[in-house]
Amino acid sequence: MSKNTVAKAAFVAAAIAVAAIIAISSLSLNKNGTQQQGSGTLSVLLTDPPHLPANVTNVYMSFSSMKIHNTEAEDNSSGWFTVASSGTVDLTKVINLSKVIAVASVPSGEYNLLRFNITSVVVTYSGKNYTASTPSKSLTVTIHPKLEVEDNKLAATIIDISPTVLNTGTRSSPSFVLLPAAHASPVPKNDLSEDMEHEGRDVDLRGHAWWKQLEDEFNTTISITSESLSSNSLSVTVKDTANSSTTLRLVVVTPVEASMPSSSHHQHEGDEKEVPLFFHAAVFLVEKNGSLMPVYKLLNIAEATNSDEPFDEAMHMLSTFGYNLSSGQSVTLSYTGPVILFPPSSVTSSSGISPFIVTGKEYRITVIGTDSIASTLVNASSAQGNTNGVSFYVVSSGIHDDRIFLLVLNTGTETLTSYKIAFQSGQNISSSIRTLQPGEATLITETLPFHVPDNTKSITISLTMYTTNATSATETFQVQVLG
Repeated sequence: MSKNTVAKAAFVAAAIAVAAIIAISSLSLNKNGTQQQGSGTLSVLLTDPPHLPANVTNVYMSFSSMKIHNTEAEDNSSGWFTVASSGTVDLTKVINLSKVIAVASVPSGEYNLLRFNITSVVVTYSGKNYTASTPSKSLTVTIHPKLEVEDNKLAATIIDISPTVLNTGTRSSPSFVLLPAAHASPVPKNDLSEDMEHEGRDVDLRGHAWWKQLEDEFNTTISITSESLSSNSLSVTVKDTANSSTTLRLVVVTPVEASMPSSSHHQHEGDEKEVPLFFHAAVFLVEKNGSLMPVYKLLNIAEATNSDEPFDEAMHMLSTFGYNLSSGQSVTLSYTGPVILFPPSSVTSSSGISPFIVTGKEYRITVIGTDSIASTLVNASSAQGNTNGVSFYVVSSGIHDDRIFLLVLNTGTETLTSYKIAFQSGQNISSSIRTLQPGEATLITETLPFHVPDNTKSITISLTMYTTNATSATETFQVQVLG
């Protein structure tokens, strides 16, 4: 081969190498694991108010680390791009409009997920601000259909957020929990506007056909098709009447007179969508199989022990429990056992409302989903196998720092005056109590006659309650060690 031919070949090889380097550079992988081919502007909008209890006027949700996920990434652990470091939005101020909460430059491509942390929630109730708890500190929202960001162009996605705010306290001493729920969808290209390029701007959604279509798609509605209630049973059948599924979280039973903020007992317009108080109510968590768990079994001992563990467990259950109800489907949620209004001692002493479900009395049953709510009125029926004489119910129990706590409700017709706690070791604790009338509750606290071994999760005990004439009733059960 001549020197001239070799030189030409070397030149061609060098040109090919340079071209390859340029091509590789233009398609280089960025630090998030996706190929970067340019960038566009992404706008994130937020809309829709939450479901609220009475007298709540504002819900300020602060967020951080808002990121969007590129579908070209290998999995959901990579391919995330930050669109906002932090922000705060009043969820009650986005009715029929949306607010631009983030504007950022992101690589062009296809996106399917939004993720952000909820750093704090502040609820304005009767003119005062209260910090609310939330069982889910991180929220990941699916964008459906996927969002396309093009080079040097604007793209936008709208988050339809409709959380539920719960007042687990009283009207005079409230305590709030926020259950988050959200959907997201791209804004059609033909409906993008200049306002969407400016963070903090309000965008009116009224009159837009695409938004009406999204509302119909994402709006989750449920209805109660049948129900029954007695002092020892609860059953409620719920149907998903919308185009999207929901997760049923809670069932709340409230006497009509306790559910109304005034002395009027008549049903008000919109009551079926109002979140009821937990005080003076029987509250149940919905389990994955459709059965119901009394929530105050977990929370009553928290106050007695000054421990956050039962409350933290309840928060965990609120985020992990729930029955997934598909569009057009029905489920019957049921519970067999004493249906008791809580806290029973406060119910009896402060309001004159019986802690038991009273036959013939009117109650409101409310079913709460992650993004839906429905309620109905029902007259309580007679209980099956109603117990008379000596009878009691252990509402909640726990062992903390070698002390045992038992919240006991007198469910019989006799007055209780003393008790005995028997342990498997053969040791006993006996003591008198204040006179416990039918329908009243008392908290029994005793120091254990032994040290609880490490790693013990529960202890079996037998509790016997006595009347003045020495008649008695005994229940054997396990008491959880709270730590």
